[in-house]
Amino acid sequence: MTGQPNRQLPATDRLPVTRRIVFSLLPLVCLCLASELIARLCLPMSRGGPRLQQMEQVCIYLGNQPGESLFAFDQRRFWKLKNDVHLPESRGDKWGGRMSNRLGFRNPEFSLKKQDATRRIVCYGDSTTFGFGVRMRASWPAQLQADLAPLDPASVHVVNAGVPGYSSFQGARYMAQSLPQLDADLVIATFGNNDAWHWDNLSDREHAVRNQGATFGLDWRGSRALAAVVQLASRRSPADLAGEPAWARRVSENFFQPLPAWRPRVSHREFVLNLEDMIASCHATGTPLLLIVWPDYFQVQGRITVRDHYQELIRHTAARHDNVRCLDLLPIFRERYPAALGYYLDQDIIHVNAAGNRLVAGAIRQLLQEILPLADVRG
Repeated sequence: MTGQPNRQLPATDRLPVTRRIVFSLLPLVCLCLASELIARLCLPMSRGGPRLQQMEQVCIYLGNQPGESLFAFDQRRFWKLKNDVHLPESRGDKWGGRMSNRLGFRNPEFSLKKQDATRRIVCYGDSTTFGFGVRMRASWPAQLQADLAPLDPASVHVVNAGVPGYSSFQGARYMAQSLPQLDADLVIATFGNNDAWHWDNLSDREHAVRNQGATFGLDWRGSRALAAVVQLASRRSPADLAGEPAWARRVSENFFQPLPAWRPRVSHREFVLNLEDMIASCHATGTPLLLIVWPDYFQVQGRITVRDHYQELIRHTAARHDNVRCLDLLPIFRERYPAALGYYLDQDIIHVNAAGNRLVAGAIRQLLQEILPLADVRG
């Protein structure tokens, strides 16, 4: 065989090559660090993630005062109800009065540990469960508690675990977090009102992936410079991500007819997965589950809305499981048409007044005798 034999360079000859690679990468590293420094000096620091900022801006658009937030950041479910929130009574029914107790529920004070003889009903949901637009005592969980109190005040305890703005994705995670502590005998879940809402070009699940492990240290997932690049690459303005007032106005208006260019917070497929996660959480604790179908203003009129398909998925999912029931409020509201239209708040297609909450509480109470082992609960 001819030719020169392969020769390996001695270690002393290879060092300059390594140094050249390091020196060639050094400007890139310096550029990245400088970009991050400029981004942190010029761009606002995240106040708990995009979803929380978006929710805060929606609340301000709907009338809440800046600085009077109802929410605190939660790593897994974006936001949670703050503990012990009491806003000025003069702010009216929507943004005034007692919003939460010291445990972060919209209830009078109570202990997480229940008495042995007590049957506890935990109501998870969005602002329709929370009772947005009415005082705490007028929400349907509070009215359900009042209905059951004359039978035996110590026999049944209703917990309002509703959080405004929640989708089924957040609800499933909240249930998994809190249900083991609450020792519930029955879970009621009301979701599907916010899932079809288009907030930006990411779903709740995708936002959660981005939130996971985000820090303000050297972790790239906490980089403000990278976040700005992602915004430009996806052709989304900072308002879409950070929840600025212009975004809040736009997104609040598209609650009625979501913008097709944006992603729903929860797709139909993800909605079923979230319901199945809730069922799994209840199964793990041996707790029956009651799923609520909540009608909007237009559906009571007989019109088709974006919530129709989500509601059909609730009905079908409940029918597939033995320990899951479904209470469909749509026919109950339609039976009272056109008077039922007066149950909704002015310029609102989801939230109902005290009379509307009364109707919901009564419908749930009638079903209790079938799904909760209470000998003294009568329809």
